[in-house]
Amino acid sequence: MSYSATVFTVFIASPSDVIKERVIIRDIISEWNIMNSRDCQIVLQPLGWDSDVYPILDGKPQSLINNQILKNADLLIGVFWTRIGTPTYEYESGTVEEIQKHIEAGKPAMVYFSNQPVKPDSINLEQYEKLKKFKKWCEEKGIIDTYDNERNFHLKITKHINLILNNHSYFKDLVREKIGDSIKSEVHLISNLINRTPKGSKMILKEAVKGDDGIILRVYTFNGMKLNINGKEFGSTKRSARMEAELEGNIDFLEMENLIKATNYKREVFRVTSKGFKFADKLS
Repeated sequence: MSYSATVFTVFIASPSDVIKERVIIRDIISEWNIMNSRDCQIVLQPLGWDSDVYPILDGKPQSLINNQILKNADLLIGVFWTRIGTPTYEYESGTVEEIQKHIEAGKPAMVYFSNQPVKPDSINLEQYEKLKKFKKWCEEKGIIDTYDNERNFHLKITKHINLILNNHSYFKDLVREKIGDSIKSEVHLISNLINRTPKGSKMILKEAVKGDDGIILRVYTFNGMKLNINGKEFGSTKRSARMEAELEGNIDFLEMENLIKATNYKREVFRVTSKGFKFADKLS
């Protein structure tokens, strides 16, 4: 069934050494749309110079990128690792130009720096020194964030997109105006889900969101099935069919409500979803 929606464009600004992060951001946006677009009447559209710019001989390359896609972007997500990127006529790099012009236009930008290990011989020292200066500039302008691996990056972007859409003044009034009475409906649905959620499922979810990775491990031992979350074990110290059945039921409920999802075919590892993080924030 069709529905009307407001489209917010998300510009992905990044040099060439964070290609995987671009893919992750697009995957997160796709997941967000699947989970939220119909209820919120909002669609997020990812844009990037590597996929959404058409060729034309009509000016300087970065200016063409700016005019084709950057000027219409609502949110910018910038990502860096060891490189700052290719310089333009006026800025240290195209990525830096995109970020600074977006901020100058009064629009929100979230910028991330990778702490992932790298082979020293692969680092371009000139690029890295320029990047460190730009990072300092960003820190003086506001709050940046860092990530240690791809999973950590995925979790942070998922959480921060929800936070900025719900709290930043650029989106807040537009979102409220568009949702209207559906906000009351969403509150009712959340309240209903809270009432339906088993106590054990709530406890498992609340513990899972305390960690940076949002991971739940289902472990089978001599004493039966247990859950391991943030180093804590949930289950009986001796084999108990009743306890195992209860834990299985708690996991099944969370998975059925799309609050967690299995990350491997054996369903031994589960990860909290975007909906799961949002729902956990509502639990007392």
